[in-house]
Amino acid sequence: MTDLPWISEAKKHVGLQEVRDKKALMAYFATAGLHYDPSVTAWCGIGMATFFHNSLPKQPLPENPAWALNWLKFGVKCTPQVGSILVFSRNGGGHVAICLGQYNGGYVCLGCNQDNEICIEVHTKTGFQGARWPDTFSAPPTGPLMTLAAGDYKTLTNEA
Repeated sequence: MTDLPWISEAKKHVGLQEVRDKKALMAYFATAGLHYDPSVTAWCGIGMATFFHNSLPKQPLPENPAWALNWLKFGVKCTPQVGSILVFSRNGGGHVAICLGQYNGGYVCLGCNQDNEICIEVHTKTGFQGARWPDTFSAPPTGPLMTLAAGDYKTLTNEA
C-alpha cells in the first residue's frame, strides 16, 4: 500500500527531537507559517498542521491547531483507520497523532511530541475522543482497523 501524502510527509521527519533538533523543527513549522518553540510549547498539533500544510495545502486546518482537542473539528468524522487523525484527551489538554493501525490493545500512532520527538509509538485507547479524515481527500476507508503484526513498538509514555 502506498502511504497517504500526510503519512509520507510525517515519515520524512521521524527522529527529530524537540531539544536536539529545535532549530530544524522551528524551521519546519515555519514552512506552514507556524512559529513555535517545541522546547516550550506542546507541539503535537503544530506538527500535524505542518504535515497537512505541506502535503494537502488546500485542506483547511482547525483554528488554533496547537490545541490538540481542536483537531476534533478537522475534516470529517470517521472510525479509526490507517491515516486517520486520532484525538485523545489527557490531564491538562490533549494529544493528536496519525493512526497507522492497532497493536496489543492500543493504536499505533505516528506523531509529534511523543516522548519529545517525532516517532511511531503505541498509544493506549484511554482518553480516545475521535478520529478525523481530511475532507479534501478521497473518502476515508471503512471496515475494521488493520492489526499490525508483532513489531518493535514502544508504548507512549509522554505526550506533553
